[in-house]
Amino acid sequence: MVARFCAGAGSRAGTGWPSNPLARFNSQGAIDGYVCAMQKRHRLGSQKRISQIHRQGQSAANGLLVVRLLPNDLDHNRYCFVVGKRVGKAVVRNKVKRRLRDAVRNADTAPGWDTIFIARRGAGEADFNRLRMATQNLMRRTPLGGPGDVSSQKPAHLDGTA
Repeated sequence: MVARFCAGAGSRAGTGWPSNPLARFNSQGAIDGYVCAMQKRHRLGSQKRISQIHRQGQSAANGLLVVRLLPNDLDHNRYCFVVGKRVGKAVVRNKVKRRLRDAVRNADTAPGWDTIFIARRGAGEADFNRLRMATQNLMRRTPLGGPGDVSSQKPAHLDGTA
């Protein structure tokens, strides 16, 4: 049942089913070398929690993305990706969401955050590398980057002295 979320992984063109019915999932959630959907525990689906993040969470933005985040009491992060119709048609919006998921999946982040990534108008025309760099930029500027990230530590004074 989960295999239907895998893109292009099958002998039946466009169905997403693995060509080997006995294929096993590996630790990254891949079948026959294809990466599948984000694990359920990493998805943020509750509308109540999403509204709470919008109201109470901290945010950061750049030219392509806005990120809003709020701490959770879990040992892992949960993510929500919002791509509105201003970004483009359905194919473009889905491509942006896939690219953002992949950028987040491969990033090294501090655990314990519920995060919403909101794509801005230019995200549809941006290539994967620009979206990945924008995602990394936002992660470095927020607590998602972790305590060891020096770019998230601000100096005590505006002139940079302690």
